[in-house]
Amino acid sequence: MFKKELLKEGLCKTNIAGTLFALSEKDAERIRIGKRIAQLREQAGMSQAELAEKINTKQHAISRIEKGAFNVGFDTLQSIAEIFDMNIDFTK
Repeated sequence: MFKKELLKEGLCKTNIAGTLFALSEKDAERIRIGKRIAQLREQAGMSQAELAEKINTKQHAISRIEKGAFNVGFDTLQSIAEIFDMNIDFTK
């Protein structure tokens, strides 16, 4: 059960053999920011495709950002912040 909770919270991942390993601080931060973006998008009643269109990207890019699987550049992060009428520090 402990393993499932760590995975659910995004604090750990498993490798191809199923072994649990801790994320680096950078990985954990990327996941945290992605979750915050997903939260804001859902609160706005917006789909990933709608957000993607607004910032001129593809839905799969938003999906990867929200999963923490993609390192978001500053310009993209700034565009997302503007959509939600926030400053870039919205990721806190």
